[in-house]
Amino acid sequence: MKLTTKKITKFNFYKNSKFSKIKFEYFIPIVLIIITLPLFNRMFTQRNELKYLYIAQNIIKSKNPFVYYLSGKLYTDKPPLFFWIIIFSKFIFRNYYTYGIVIFNIFIESFLLIKLYRFLQIKFDKNIALMSIFITFTGILQYISVIIVRMDIYLSCFIALSLLNFFECYEKNDYQKNWITFIYIGFAFLFKGIVGLLTPLLVIILFKFISSKKYSLKETGFYKGLAIILAFVLFWIIPAYINLGNIFIEEVFFKQLFGRVVKTFVHKRPFYYYFYTLPLTVFPWTVYAVYSVYKSTVLWIKKKNISDFEKFLLIWIFLTLFYLSISSSKLVIYLLPIETPIGILTAMNYKKISFKTKNILFFITFSIFIIASIVMIFSNSRDFIPFKMISIFSLFNIGTISLLLFCKAGKKAGFIFLGLLFPIVTFVAGFNINKINKMTDARNYDSNYIYIEKK
Repeated sequence: MKLTTKKITKFNFYKNSKFSKIKFEYFIPIVLIIITLPLFNRMFTQRNELKYLYIAQNIIKSKNPFVYYLSGKLYTDKPPLFFWIIIFSKFIFRNYYTYGIVIFNIFIESFLLIKLYRFLQIKFDKNIALMSIFITFTGILQYISVIIVRMDIYLSCFIALSLLNFFECYEKNDYQKNWITFIYIGFAFLFKGIVGLLTPLLVIILFKFISSKKYSLKETGFYKGLAIILAFVLFWIIPAYINLGNIFIEEVFFKQLFGRVVKTFVHKRPFYYYFYTLPLTVFPWTVYAVYSVYKSTVLWIKKKNISDFEKFLLIWIFLTLFYLSISSSKLVIYLLPIETPIGILTAMNYKKISFKTKNILFFITFSIFIIASIVMIFSNSRDFIPFKMISIFSLFNIGTISLLLFCKAGKKAGFIFLGLLFPIVTFVAGFNINKINKMTDARNYDSNYIYIEKK
């Protein structure tokens, strides 16, 4: 008698459970909130964060949302949208709290990561999509930008959203929804000014000349898009001009635009400043990111098989890097708009890297972790001291565990574990937040406090 047998299939928890109906991307904001929640009681740093609160409070007092002051002086460094978010946060939470503002950072970051995941999942697969958003978010500059009170994360996200939307239209050869690209660009301007216009517009124009599918700017709705952008620009400029007249124009176009770009009065750095700081901004992915960008660039130069998307990402990176280098005013955080294309390019190339090269790249990264943890012992930087022991502990332990995983559980497991560095630093820092607040001279908003800008 022959016994009947049933074929045993491998159980997939996600596929065979009630969670299978829940889309993965909806967990992104929840994860971001969980890993940043330990900083709930962090106070405002005096150098920048507190400054933005007092500008927002002055807007409330003057009841003029388009013209604002700091310590009695007209402030035209930034457009108004970020200050409105601070005011809205106060309205919701009844006071100024760092996390009350950071929650909006998390919202826009989640929106970008969800859009990025959906786009890459369709274009490639889930693995590349997941790895791209993971690398993008866990790089040091992107991660820090989400948990601090600054407008740069909004600038970066809206630039990325605009360019991803444009490329999606290009790939489909259907530009009916390309007007959304220019809406995103308009919001980028209202958060950070002209830099929000330069990257997306220059990339779209330059890509026209190297893309495999030729297109005209008129076909993409580019000129109509400029009208949309102009509407966003005038939304701030006209009300401010009505209030202040030529004084406002002189401040914005001569002092801020011309003064910062040509002959800066703040953050002056040499032309090559970003070429040696950029690799640090994507840590712990530095070695992989540098290799990926280098590899794709060499293939393009040699006219080897390289996709339009890779060309698009490289233009995005190098064009932004070039015009930021020309400007005499430089800060590391200004590089934030190119963290997303670097993250995508690194994820795309990881699968193509040979077995031997993966070993070399990982052990270089591991060596950097260990050397950095030793060097930090002797660092006495004012900004670093509050995080010194936490950073040393995290670097050494994450590096060691990643090495064990790399050797025992597979190369990808060791690679992915590197990305837990800054979430773990944040988690550990949360238990020492009162001490950190004191050591960084951080404080909460006080209406009786006279703010003096820190240099």
